[in-house]
Amino acid sequence: MSDLFSLDSSNSPKQSPKQSPKHKSHYHFRYSIFNVELEFQETQLVVQMGIKAHVINLTTLFALYRRDLKSQGISELTLAFKHKNKIKRARIYADRGEAEFDAFVDALKALKPNIDISDLPEKKAYEHMGSQDQPWLVILGLMSFSIVLIAILGLPLLLHGLDHGQWKLPLAEVYQNPKLLNQGPSRNLIFSGHLDLEQALTLIEGKGDEQQKQIVAPLYPKAVQSKKQPAVVLVSLKGRALKHLNSLQQGQVQQGILRNIWWEGLGEQTKLKLKEKGVKISDQSVLIEMGITQRDDLQLYLSFILVLSLFTTIAVLYLKPVNYKT
Repeated sequence: MSDLFSLDSSNSPKQSPKQSPKHKSHYHFRYSIFNVELEFQETQLVVQMGIKAHVINLTTLFALYRRDLKSQGISELTLAFKHKNKIKRARIYADRGEAEFDAFVDALKALKPNIDISDLPEKKAYEHMGSQDQPWLVILGLMSFSIVLIAILGLPLLLHGLDHGQWKLPLAEVYQNPKLLNQGPSRNLIFSGHLDLEQALTLIEGKGDEQQKQIVAPLYPKAVQSKKQPAVVLVSLKGRALKHLNSLQQGQVQQGILRNIWWEGLGEQTKLKLKEKGVKISDQSVLIEMGITQRDDLQLYLSFILVLSLFTTIAVLYLKPVNYKT
């Protein structure tokens, strides 16, 4: 133990704990319901507070900051030290008025006389100990959460994007047994049928020059003449897909993606507007989106993830402070 009190000066006289009662090796005091034990072991300080323990290398200890929190009736000691090229902080608490705690702080200040920063304002003290205002951590957390959220919500796009098969939709059979829609080998459909534009719903998205027209209409088998049968399959056309409207109405073969993964399909508002037009919709209805390929879905999914990841990286690199060095 005599070596402990000569860390700052190799010429300091060696003293045993018996010769210097102020610098004894073991300290014990109370914090609330916990017993706090501190022991100097050669070049280490071992702190045991309840079940929590710290081992601090005294040679890398570079800051000591004490606060007496009168309103809470406790004293707090923060020790900053280096561990594996990183700055670590250990907090030691004691009930106010614990003589052993005061004696320990005095002993540590005598051992390392240049590390006491208790006179600094709190913000400056914590900055000195490597703690800084870190909005980058908040942004990193929020953006990481956003990436995970987008990745989950966009999973249908990913699944469509990884679907390289094709299925010729047996529309007449589907109207006889809608469960067939969940048994197909692929959601990339080749289909034909009668598009009933009399029951079509026209939606306008956006404003001004950015307006986009969308048509949603029931698709029936050619053999079905009656519109009294509930629509099982509906088709959505917008953007570049609108140019196929006439050919689809004429029963020519078309391509589209079956939107029936989890929450995909007709939105409740769209269903309500179709029903207001008198369209009967099956409880097992599905939506086919035209003008979109599986590659489009995959590119859209990856674009969202990559853009958010890039923005997160740039924001963190811009806001992250330079690591504190001693």
